[in-house]
Amino acid sequence: GRAGFGGRDFALVALICLAWAGNFLTSKLALREFPPLLFTALRLVLLCLLLSPLIKRPPAGQWPRLAAVAICNGVLHFGLSFWSLSLSHTLASPAIVMQSYVPMAALLAWWLLGERFHWRTGAAIALSFAGVLVLGFDPSVLKAPDALLLMLVSALFLAIGTVLMRGLRGLDVFSQQGWTAIIGVGPLLLASWLIEPDMRAEIASASWVAWFGVVYAALIASVVGHGL
Repeated sequence: GRAGFGGRDFALVALICLAWAGNFLTSKLALREFPPLLFTALRLVLLCLLLSPLIKRPPAGQWPRLAAVAICNGVLHFGLSFWSLSLSHTLASPAIVMQSYVPMAALLAWWLLGERFHWRTGAAIALSFAGVLVLGFDPSVLKAPDALLLMLVSALFLAIGTVLMRGLRGLDVFSQQGWTAIIGVGPLLLASWLIEPDMRAEIASASWVAWFGVVYAALIASVVGHGL
């Protein structure tokens, strides 16, 4: 028979959830000092350095899909999600809305990849969307509706990137993350230079709390969370 989802698997999933939950908190603190696109770019720069010894060249024919995954996940998802966090007055609402990428990815896989699921899964998808509406849209959301809209769009790009990743071949998880960081750094630095305050001044004046947020996002959220 098929291998079940055992205790070790649940423990790893719990560790992933813990890593990502901490990322919302540490990133929110860091975004008090770093503008969101610069923060995202710094995260990817550090990720490049951490993973550079492990990155392998992708097989022929994988570059277009790999570039699309990097733009969706590394640039648009990360950039918009941190932009949302920087605008939000609360942490819980954008964190909850981000989870809408899971049913989005399931629906996209059904539409684009022809994946089929049982009616109970369909009911669960509908229920999860309803849960996001109930839990995410508390009264404080009305103070910054643009933050929730940005997070919703960010979740959509993560769902698209997740579906595109299904077609990648010949790349291990650290090579995928490493190339996502390498490809995404340039567009993010350019966007930050164009629309955000002076990058050099922001970097020079940042406290250890802001730099801890960058390290946590790269090392714990990406290498540990996404790696697992």
